[in-house]
Amino acid sequence: MRYYHDVIGYNYRLEGLQGAVLSVSLKYLPDWTKRRQEIGERYIREITNPLITMQAHPQNTSPVYHLFVVTVNSLDHLISYMNDRGMECNKHYPVPCHLQKAYQDLGYKRGDCPNAEYLADHCVTLPLFPEMTDEEVKMVIDACNHYEGI
Repeated sequence: MRYYHDVIGYNYRLEGLQGAVLSVSLKYLPDWTKRRQEIGERYIREITNPLITMQAHPQNTSPVYHLFVVTVNSLDHLISYMNDRGMECNKHYPVPCHLQKAYQDLGYKRGDCPNAEYLADHCVTLPLFPEMTDEEVKMVIDACNHYEGI
C-alpha cells in the first residue's frame, strides 16, 4: 500500500535502459531546473493566502523545487478543493519514518518526533513540473489565494 513500508528497501542498480534514458535526459536538466525555479519563485511571491504556509529557504540557497510543499490546517480539505478545480495535489510522505512498520524495532511511537508528525499531518504538495504553462501556474496561484479553509 502506498506510503506504508513493512521492510527497509534498497535499490543500488541502474539498468542499461535507465542509463540510456538518463544520459539523454541530462542535457535538459538545466532548462528543467530553471523552469522549476521560475514556478517556485512565482508561487512564493504570488500565493499570499495566510491559510497556506510556505517553506522557508535560507537567503544563500537556490532551491530547485523538486517538490513544492506547503502546510495547511487540513491537508485533505485543500487536496479535495484543488482536485475539484482540476489541479492534482497530494500528501507527501504522510507517515513519518519513525512510525513505519519497517522501523518499528527502534521503539518509536506517536509523539516521539512531533515536528515530523506535524509535517506528515499538514503538508500538501502543489503541482510543479517544468512543462507547466504560465496559465496553469496562474490557475494554481489563483486557486490557492481563493482557498477559504474549513
